[in-house]
Amino acid sequence: REWAAHRAAATAVAPPDLPLFAPSTRARASDPVTSHQAAERAAPAASGQRACVLAVLRQYGDLTYREIDQRLNWHTGAQRRLPELERLGLARPTGDERDGCRVWTAMEAAA
Repeated sequence: REWAAHRAAATAVAPPDLPLFAPSTRARASDPVTSHQAAERAAPAASGQRACVLAVLRQYGDLTYREIDQRLNWHTGAQRRLPELERLGLARPTGDERDGCRVWTAMEAAA
């Protein structure tokens, strides 16, 4: 799959100890225990998806979530991961729109 190549590329430039691979909170403190269990199971997939989205932004430049999904052959996914990447300081909206969607850019990695 093409996304596997993007994940490999992202891993090469972002070691696993960077926030890209850090678990994100996917359940609220008030959620039932089953929600927290589901969030734990989903964490590895979410970090891999963040890596793929970031790799695509770095490879192709500024894109909308739809354009990212298209390049990864995903039905959806980038739309959820872009705000997570923004919170991690790895991506941000450019302020532009294309086809009614925000355009996103990868942030430069901190030295």
